[in-house]
Amino acid sequence: MSIRVFHGVCVGFLLVVTSVAQTANEIGTLPNGGAAVAGHGASVAIDGDTAVVGAPFENGGVVRAYVRSSPGWSQQAALSIAGTVSFGSSVDVDIDTLVVGEPFFNSSSGRVHVFTRSAGNWTLQATLQAPAPTAGDAFGVAVSVRGDVIAVGASGRDMGALLDTGAVLLFVRTGTAWSFTAEAHGWGVDQANHGAALDLHDGRLLVGSPREYSNTGAFYDYRLSGGSIVTMARWAGTPGSRLGTAVALDGQNAVVSALTDAGGLGRVYLFAVEQNSLGLFGSFDGAQPNSDFGASVAVSSGKVLVGAPNAGSGGPGFVREFVCSNLPQGPWFEAFDLAPSGNQAGAEFGTVALDDDTAIIGAPFWLSPGPSEGAAFAFGLAGKPFGFCASGSPCANDYATGGCAYSTTTGLGGRLLGWGSSSVASDDLRLVGYQLNANTSGILVLSATGQAPFVSGNGLSVLCSPSHRFALTPATNGVIDYGPGLVALTFQRFGIAITPGQTWHYQMWFRNPAGPCTGEVHNWTNGYAVTYSN
Repeated sequence: MSIRVFHGVCVGFLLVVTSVAQTANEIGTLPNGGAAVAGHGASVAIDGDTAVVGAPFENGGVVRAYVRSSPGWSQQAALSIAGTVSFGSSVDVDIDTLVVGEPFFNSSSGRVHVFTRSAGNWTLQATLQAPAPTAGDAFGVAVSVRGDVIAVGASGRDMGALLDTGAVLLFVRTGTAWSFTAEAHGWGVDQANHGAALDLHDGRLLVGSPREYSNTGAFYDYRLSGGSIVTMARWAGTPGSRLGTAVALDGQNAVVSALTDAGGLGRVYLFAVEQNSLGLFGSFDGAQPNSDFGASVAVSSGKVLVGAPNAGSGGPGFVREFVCSNLPQGPWFEAFDLAPSGNQAGAEFGTVALDDDTAIIGAPFWLSPGPSEGAAFAFGLAGKPFGFCASGSPCANDYATGGCAYSTTTGLGGRLLGWGSSSVASDDLRLVGYQLNANTSGILVLSATGQAPFVSGNGLSVLCSPSHRFALTPATNGVIDYGPGLVALTFQRFGIAITPGQTWHYQMWFRNPAGPCTGEVHNWTNGYAVTYSN
């Protein structure tokens, strides 16, 4: 086992953080049940076209499953069990298996419920408890399911005389029966709360111990082998940072938060997932003390979401999106801040789940209109950036996380990013060119294919011919916004019918007469590719 220790901010990585200073609007809501003090949105999960939202305060707890429709989401089931306490405090879903944590059951010994879906109907398959359950174990405080394997956190579980060491417990399904196979306690440290956060992906398991060694915190990189849990590495935080507060994992990146790092701002660390190790290459800091930046994190397909549920005056909360220009190590950069329309003080918007280009975000104390009914929102993060000016610029004006630099003074290049869904039916995608030079105007350009960058003006074009140009649009404070309604506008202006399954490539041309290349008067952002769906 290898041991890694953080000493301040990692150096030697390229991470550019520049705010868009805009807020993306949601593309849909996942309705609650209308009960007061429900906490709908306290836990969320998504897999493909299925989303799950927990409401642990609603009559002992309710979990609602939703399926994507065109457009929006519709409720498929409202699941509850008589006599539960905090049912839905944690949730996860993988295809047709849904796992629900109930950590406060029976004096907080806790239990976990497993549901399966057949022909659109969810039924209870099993109820799991820890071997030799004890009051205060909090078994079910965190859950993760992949295929026939479930990992369960029990952050209050004791280890002999060591109190609240915490544990992660593994269960494996054979046929329809689930069996306990392994338990791990990290370093077995008193008051560590091992298992407070966890995530499972392709036989790899990340587990947080945020209270380890007087809130220094740590997280563990485990490998699952034949039903056993094998420790590959332990990463420790800086004193008082609470490393391991939240963790997230996909096939290329891992994300781990340290809630009280960076002088109370909160810090999120990024790792490249390698076969037998994790490679640390960057971090993001919060901007407001005590905002709980990093209370919840998610990662999928080159996008990272970080929840800050107590950010803003009165704690309405927000979620910050980061995107990658070249997986897995980036560079990564800050994209959008996500918040729902009419965000409320005290709503604590910021519980996040992410799958590809769809995010589900909970606000468990949202008033709608009753106290703490809670709310959950769907956000579209469609598309992926490409064609950055990391090299090959026309006059040494490289810029790694956007188009080529428009000024030798600022060294910044224009960026093109999208928000909204890829749905043709919804037609709510917006493409935003930002970080442009002052007093400019630009044209959004569309092509069926992208290509290797070639020099054009002060920048690099990455679109193939034939291309199609939208109307010239003036920038406001260096920002040009196209959409929603791009599908309809494309047909109206060019006679092109965008259909599901097609991938279209976009880039923004903009005026840049005082650019770094003598005699050139225009420039380009990076490219942006969108694969449209129903």
